[in-house]
Amino acid sequence: MKTIKYICFVFLIALLLFSNTLNSYAKSEITVTSENQCVMAGETVTIPVSLENNTGITGFRITFIYPKDAFETVNVSSGSLTETGSFNTTISDYSKVNGSFDVLWSSTENVTKNGTLCLVTLKAKNTAKPNKYTFNIKYTQEDTFDESFKDVKLNCKPFYISISENKKNSKVQSNKSSVYANEASGDYLVFSVNQAVKSNNFTDLNSLNEKQKAQLLEDVNTSIEKFGASKRYDSFNELIADYSEAALTDLKTKAEVSPYSEQINNELKEILKEYRAGSFLKISEKDKKESTNKALAVLKKHSVETAGEYFGSSSDLARCLDEIITGFEAEKNSEASGKRTLLTAASIVVIVLVLLTLFVIVLKRKRKK
Repeated sequence: MKTIKYICFVFLIALLLFSNTLNSYAKSEITVTSENQCVMAGETVTIPVSLENNTGITGFRITFIYPKDAFETVNVSSGSLTETGSFNTTISDYSKVNGSFDVLWSSTENVTKNGTLCLVTLKAKNTAKPNKYTFNIKYTQEDTFDESFKDVKLNCKPFYISISENKKNSKVQSNKSSVYANEASGDYLVFSVNQAVKSNNFTDLNSLNEKQKAQLLEDVNTSIEKFGASKRYDSFNELIADYSEAALTDLKTKAEVSPYSEQINNELKEILKEYRAGSFLKISEKDKKESTNKALAVLKKHSVETAGEYFGSSSDLARCLDEIITGFEAEKNSEASGKRTLLTAASIVVIVLVLLTLFVIVLKRKRKK
């Protein structure tokens, strides 16, 4: 009997090991995250709270818990993903005293792209001491769902705001890049420019006259002020450079998460074969615009719609397309490696089971003797 118990125990351990291996290659969780910030006492900062690895969401309730002795909530507004639908918060005098508030959103349409959920504007109190403060995020499962009303699980990561004594240290210590604390996020900047272009009936950013450029700058600055951004654009060229960079990032992100990634990868490679080049950057200058336009048509055919309409030079777009192909190839290699690991784990489990079976058979024969 003891031997049988021992065999069962080993068998369960083997199954657990195999299960853990499977779980390690499960799909990435939908993540709620933000960038770490640094401010001085008395300053106000607006924080974009983002959704990453989004597979589809139609509603959520997220709770923010913050150090009320050091910070106070000024405002919470919708982000690029929650511009449509019903957006509400529970900010009140009670929530400010309690140090927490909820953000609730729901829509009739399933949102499947990554982007900003909301913009949280906080003020560091004048009495706040220099320190690193933790801001926690959690969600309510019954209020977080997709278009089929199935539960959507979120991985909510905390973020940190440091209060500094020195003005020179009040730059954002970001998880992604170092930007000024009150600078508009990329997707919100793209949204603002697109809205300004649409409202003024502009057709091509390259053909604007000086008066139209000034109007675009004014409209974009007005829009990003709602975000709480302290940075204003005085240069049209600087605005377009930031906009095109954000648009390219948006294009790359949407291509990488597309369910048609394999088809996109194959068709982009076919374009490279047509121009006899190993990458889009290596295509001759006279053919670069034509080839990148063909690539954009491929992406559009497979429902990769970018928020931006202007991507800078053909070389910038070519570089982005090459990065998309590189990302696809890296993912394929990672999946292949994962499958090999799973096969190895499965083989180990089978071998263990065979050895255990042989052990039991030998043991029974010895008992009979």
